[in-house]
Amino acid sequence: PGRKEKSNHYFDDWIIREVMIQKKYVLSAAMNRDYVKMGNSEIKTIGEYENVVVNDSYCRIGVATLVANEIYRRNILGEVAELGVYKGYFAKYINELFNDRTLYLFDTFQGFVPDELEHDIKKGFLEEKNYFNTVNDFTDTSVEEVLSRMKYPERVIIKKGIFPNTVSEELKNVRYAFVSLDADLYNPIIEGLRYFYPRLSEGGYIMIHDFDNCDGVMKAVYDFEKENGHIAKVPIPDECGTLVVVKEK
Repeated sequence: PGRKEKSNHYFDDWIIREVMIQKKYVLSAAMNRDYVKMGNSEIKTIGEYENVVVNDSYCRIGVATLVANEIYRRNILGEVAELGVYKGYFAKYINELFNDRTLYLFDTFQGFVPDELEHDIKKGFLEEKNYFNTVNDFTDTSVEEVLSRMKYPERVIIKKGIFPNTVSEELKNVRYAFVSLDADLYNPIIEGLRYFYPRLSEGGYIMIHDFDNCDGVMKAVYDFEKENGHIAKVPIPDECGTLVVVKEK
């Protein structure tokens, strides 16, 4: 594609995003150019084009950046958290965006809980042979690897184990401003909503990854609504279909 002419519009810096699976380039307006440029691992140059982001989660990271800006602009109080951390690829952005807040990271750091994976297979949310038991079981991680990616590791508290068993007594009174749920399966997602949503500050956000990619995740969201009533939610078109939830007044 040809280079776009710059305009006076807010989104006047253009980047090329490489979509790794489709092996093609997509022209995309940078929502926050300075943030997109963070880290050499996300940036490379192709020919005359600069600021090329090689990151299939660009949309999710961009939305998280704008959400963080809104949280600070409106002075929404609370800590931040992620349930389903894996190697900390998304957690590192949360850590940098909210560098003055405690980041709680909940994960087994040993892959999926077998009973929870089997539940989704029996319910028909997953095929008997699926991505999680044939391609990547998410066991190739560790607390040390995750912490090595954090720019502000002193702000991170690791909660290792099966959720919600890792919700200790002192966490029952914690308020949150931003939460990422990326646990892929029905049980941890609905338990995550049951714990985090009541403790989410008004105006706070929860981003639920794989909403349009894993049937168990979508079912968990709708079952939570049956229990608690309607929640305000907007899907965004990243690779795995993240759902953004905002706590209304």
